[in-house]
Amino acid sequence: MRYNYLHYLLLCFILLEIILTATLNFNSDLGAFCLTGSDCSSVQNSEYGKLFGVSLSVFGFIMFSLLLIIYLYVERHPKYSQFFLLATGLGFCFAVYFLILQFFVLKKICSSCVIIDGLAIVLFIIALFWSNALRRELHKIA
Repeated sequence: MRYNYLHYLLLCFILLEIILTATLNFNSDLGAFCLTGSDCSSVQNSEYGKLFGVSLSVFGFIMFSLLLIIYLYVERHPKYSQFFLLATGLGFCFAVYFLILQFFVLKKICSSCVIIDGLAIVLFIIALFWSNALRRELHKIA
């Protein structure tokens, strides 16, 4: 299959997101891997850092883990690739929203959060190419 390299790229990005959100979640007392000073804790502990009283890093870890499950399912059942694309599209929207919050509302930057959000945006872009390549492969078979 010609989309094989995209398969590995998506899988690596999803696993990387899971690792990063897990690191952010379990090392929150240490400041995780904040590259630009101490703004990570102020962003993560802001009023926007929690949803229903639960840290966004916990939600991120759960969501990227679910994304992995969806992806593995779609690999076996390619006709459902739109669900994966929808899931990454939602992740894209949330990532853009969180970046806007950091840059324009909080005016503080959490480098680990920017990395995670940036990877989510890239993940969606790769998913667009993968979905398109997958659709072309399915049409060749049919």
